[in-house]
Amino acid sequence: MSKAFQKDDEARWLHEIAPSMRTLVAFLTNENGRIIVEKRSYYDEETKTEYHVMSDGLTYFINESGNWDTLPE
Repeated sequence: MSKAFQKDDEARWLHEIAPSMRTLVAFLTNENGRIIVEKRSYYDEETKTEYHVMSDGLTYFINESGNWDTLPE
């Protein structure tokens, strides 16, 4: 997509969006062109991390830097 049609405050990359579920869902819905929802979430005691399994087939989490990230496939 051309930068000419992109708003200045519009995030383009996953790591650039705010670390909230609302922002993640909006970002994924916009990127996929269809509504993306959380299917389930779980907390891993070992890593002390909450994981979110989304309807796009990927699992997302907030990394040590405070940014959204995905589990490797």
